[in-house]
Amino acid sequence: MKNIAACIALLLGTSTLADGTKSLAVLEYRAGSEAAGGIGSAFARLLQKHSSYRVQSPQDARRRWGASLDAQVAACSGQPSCIGAIGAKLGTDEVLLVGISQLGDVVLALQRVDTKQRSQISRIAELLPPATAPAESELLDWLHELFPPDAFRRYGAIHIVADVEQASVSVNGSSVGNTPLAHPLALPAPAEYRLRLEKPGFVPFQARIGLLPESTVEVRALLAARPESPAVYKRWYIWTAIGAAAAVAATSIAIYYGTRVDNTPRGFLVIQR
Repeated sequence: MKNIAACIALLLGTSTLADGTKSLAVLEYRAGSEAAGGIGSAFARLLQKHSSYRVQSPQDARRRWGASLDAQVAACSGQPSCIGAIGAKLGTDEVLLVGISQLGDVVLALQRVDTKQRSQISRIAELLPPATAPAESELLDWLHELFPPDAFRRYGAIHIVADVEQASVSVNGSSVGNTPLAHPLALPAPAEYRLRLEKPGFVPFQARIGLLPESTVEVRALLAARPESPAVYKRWYIWTAIGAAAAVAATSIAIYYGTRVDNTPRGFLVIQR
């Protein structure tokens, strides 16, 4: 599951997860200015909400590194090689360094660093009025300047467990392989998907899934042998909607156990928080 994998990655110091999701640490550097308090944390929250990155906030990074993190960041003086080395020790693919200094106006410098290459990816600087906190919309606009559009595409996952091997699996009419699938399907979210599993000699399994960002829907599909009577087959061949959107929070795992018995699907939705 994505949320579990993220926790393991954080503990072991790994970066890119198995599903391709990148990780990022937001670090804050202040050069003698207390203006724009909490702005690093605000950027982290926006990235967690709007981007596909797994984000370590400044507080997360301090807990992982220890009390000396701020001094270590300050000693780097914004050098990408030094900041990248810190990000590598934090186990992330990238670092967003939020720098605040003040010479009359407040200078906000945002620097995106690749931790593997130890190099700068992008950088912008803005002037802020001394006593004015920037609006959330302004922060988000700056993030869109720093990061490519793909970074703001969010994903959920569909984990398919079937009791029959070599059943073909399709999503919205496109083939994604045969069971058992090696990994959960990472798909753009929020969105609705039509899932179909079929194999000669078995009644097709079909479900409609509402997928939310950062959620995993686990579908347990039981394919029944095709009955000889066409009338019975018609009673079995139905669609079932999986209402993940009704109850799945960002950290939830929705599990649907499904089979087809006459006109009534037997199954249930389990929410784990």
